[in-house]
Amino acid sequence: MKRKPCASWLKRFLDMTTKYFFSLFILFALTVMACKHDPVFQTVEPEAPTTEKLKILWQQPMNKDTAECISMIPAYHNGVAIYSNLFYVDGYEFIKGRDIQNGTLKWEWNPIWEGEVVSPQSRDYKGNMMYLSHWGPMYAINMQTGVNDWMENKKTVSNEIGLRISVIGDYLYAEHSNRLTKDTVCFLARRGLAAGSSWDTIFSLTNTVYRPSFEAPSLFVNPSGDSLLIFQNRQWAFGLSDGRIDLYAYNINKRQVEWVNNDFDPEGNSNIERPLVHNGKIYFQGTKTLYCFDASNGQILWRFVCPVNNDNLVVSNLLIAENQIFIKPSIDATLYGLDLNTGEIKTSILSTGSGGADMKYYNNFIYFGSKGNGRLYAIDLRSNQKVWDDYSPNFNRPGKWRGNTFFSGVTIVPEYNCLIAEDHYFVMAIKLPE
Repeated sequence: MKRKPCASWLKRFLDMTTKYFFSLFILFALTVMACKHDPVFQTVEPEAPTTEKLKILWQQPMNKDTAECISMIPAYHNGVAIYSNLFYVDGYEFIKGRDIQNGTLKWEWNPIWEGEVVSPQSRDYKGNMMYLSHWGPMYAINMQTGVNDWMENKKTVSNEIGLRISVIGDYLYAEHSNRLTKDTVCFLARRGLAAGSSWDTIFSLTNTVYRPSFEAPSLFVNPSGDSLLIFQNRQWAFGLSDGRIDLYAYNINKRQVEWVNNDFDPEGNSNIERPLVHNGKIYFQGTKTLYCFDASNGQILWRFVCPVNNDNLVVSNLLIAENQIFIKPSIDATLYGLDLNTGEIKTSILSTGSGGADMKYYNNFIYFGSKGNGRLYAIDLRSNQKVWDDYSPNFNRPGKWRGNTFFSGVTIVPEYNCLIAEDHYFVMAIKLPE
């Protein structure tokens, strides 16, 4: 048998070598090109990191890819920790319920209609139900199962339901307005809590100069046994570029205004929290002034003005504990405890973070997350000292949350000696101090 010429064998070798190296080159190029794309972020396995001061019992990603989102202040009912997911530009708020003992997912709730609100005033609770306002759509959600008991969307071309709501007795209260005459007329309406209930307008107000706007009411029962709704008319005159705050007491039994205190805040602005009613007094936050009203007649009993110039009270809540009313201004990093009857400062705790805070009280402690510096605080009122003062445990972890996490509102769970919190990436249960 004749051998093939050497030149032919060499040619075949070179052809094979060229194809081999060409294939390697293509594979290398594709690999380099793929590396130019951001890698897919894998789901982070649940961990329970612990800081020097915070004992984390469990934590779970708020989203499967730990994307940043904002949440309602966590809620709790009968073993279920509840929070929400709202992406900044998505337009939908989703709600989840997790087992308080280990963080496992129990249910997920999805909205029917577009709309989102995570403010505390957009939801209220009674029994095992959460009532939610979603910029028009409203839901009654079972907190054990995440199932809607009822849902409705009354937002039409001519009708709009206000953002803030209150559950008082067997009724849900909200502002209604005619969208065609929104600048002049406002209605306070209520509906029963049961499915199929209809709305009933109980009070209306017309003003052609200041645009009326009712915020969510609170309840005061007067010595005669009549139920009074306490609410603010937070209004604006566009032509005058002027704001005005009026406080109303509306007698539900008699269907009439019991009293009104008109235009009492010099800055013409206010906090949108429900007025705090306690022992015949109403505590209410204007722009930078805390007011104490006599609930029987609406007269101002005392005022407390923010000690720091240009400070405000428009984003903080009020808390009554240990015979004091606690308040936290937005700029001043001080927690103040005031005498309930005089407004005199009884407690002053420094270095508690700037930014208004949603404060909770339990067993001699006040807990809150600072919106200014993102730290979680636990204040012992027996010694007026900070017990906790720390960032989220994810603050120093590697990853996209490094340096970006911060606490906001928290909810206390006494039966499990923990609180529920979120840092915009993870929801967690944190052990309370002994």
